[in-house]
Amino acid sequence: MRKTILIFTLLLVGIGCSENNIEDEYTKEITFTTIGKGVLYGNGVEGIQESSLIILNQETWQNLINQMDTYSIVSDNFTETTINFETHTIVVAFGEITSDNSEIEITSITQSKKGIAISFSINESDIDDGEIIQPYHIVKIPTIEK
Repeated sequence: MRKTILIFTLLLVGIGCSENNIEDEYTKEITFTTIGKGVLYGNGVEGIQESSLIILNQETWQNLINQMDTYSIVSDNFTETTINFETHTIVVAFGEITSDNSEIEITSITQSKKGIAISFSINESDIDDGEIIQPYHIVKIPTIEK
């Protein structure tokens, strides 16, 4: 039996003062492309916490790839590893380290005047095969001017 948990994380891109008005309620769905989705098998040796990240440059992106590849080379399954950060941004979601065969999936990304909202779901399985994993989902979005 699978359980689905929906988690919302708000990542602020810019902070500013404004009066409450109709413009603050504007939201726009952002189209994204999956670069990689799967699990890390290193029993936590990668040192990655349950989190969501926005990556804005190649150096940070390469550092994350190196960290994810600590135990096994998961980046070989990515659709791309060289990103043009002038035109695109990377969004990453990591689930918790677990043994229940869970999956994580970014389901939507929306932009408002206040920032970016990332919605993702975690599908937990009741099957515990004893293997310690950490699910991840990596997507690419167009760079947002703010």
